[in-house]
Amino acid sequence: MASSSSSSPTAIRRRRPLSPGSSFHGHHERVIAHFDLDAFYVGCERELNPSFLVGFPVAVMQYNPHARVVRQTSSDQVEERLVVHPGLNKIIDTEKNGSLIAVSYEARAAGVKRNDRGFDAVKKCPELCLVQVPVRHGKADLTMYRDASQRVLNELVSSIKRAAGSAGVSEESIAKIRVEKASIDEIYIDMTSAALDMAKKIIFQREEVTPNMVGEEEEDPMGSKHPTWDEAMLCTTIG
Repeated sequence: MASSSSSSPTAIRRRRPLSPGSSFHGHHERVIAHFDLDAFYVGCERELNPSFLVGFPVAVMQYNPHARVVRQTSSDQVEERLVVHPGLNKIIDTEKNGSLIAVSYEARAAGVKRNDRGFDAVKKCPELCLVQVPVRHGKADLTMYRDASQRVLNELVSSIKRAAGSAGVSEESIAKIRVEKASIDEIYIDMTSAALDMAKKIIFQREEVTPNMVGEEEEDPMGSKHPTWDEAMLCTTIG
C-alpha cells in the first residue's frame, strides 16, 4: 500500500501551543505524530497496476486541461492512462504534457522532480513510466487516491490504538486520540493523553519523586527534577 513503512518506528513529536496560556486536556503541551506518505500517488498507481509499474521509475502527471482532445479515463483503464511506458513503446505528445505531482525514488535519482513537465521528465529519464491521473467530466478525478488515503488512515489509527493498548494505555486515554487529515497524503494524530499515560507509567517504574510529569529540563518548586521527553524515550511501532 502507498504509505510509510508499516514496520518502522514512528516518532512522537512535541508541539508548543499556538498562543500563551492555551492548553489541551489540561496540559500546556501537546504530543503530535506527523505522517507524510511519500510519493503517495505513485504508490497508489503501483498497487493498482503492479505488472506495468513495479520495477520502473514512475511519475504521476496531472491532467492537462488545455489538450485539444479531452477524454474521460477511469482509474482501471490502465493502458489508457499510461502516457509513457518503455515496454509499450508509448511516447509522450504535446497533448499529454501536464506537470508531475508525484515522483518515485528511482525517477528522482535520475533528476526528475515534482512540477516538471512530462516531456521534460522523459528527457531526463528515458526509462520513465508516466501515468496520467484519471479524468472525469473534463477534470482530474482524484477519487482513487482519496479512497486509498482513507484506507491508510483507518489502518494507521487502528494500529496506533492497538499499540497503545498493548503498552498499557488506558481506554479513556486511547479514546482521546484525535486525527487531523491535512491532505490526501499528510496526517496529524494528537496522542497527548496516551503519551502522558505512558509517561506516568515510566516514571512510576523509575520511582521518581513526582510521578505526574515529563517536561522541560528544569526543577519544580519542590526541588524534584523531571525527566525530559528524550529521557522518557516515548515511541511506538506501527504494525
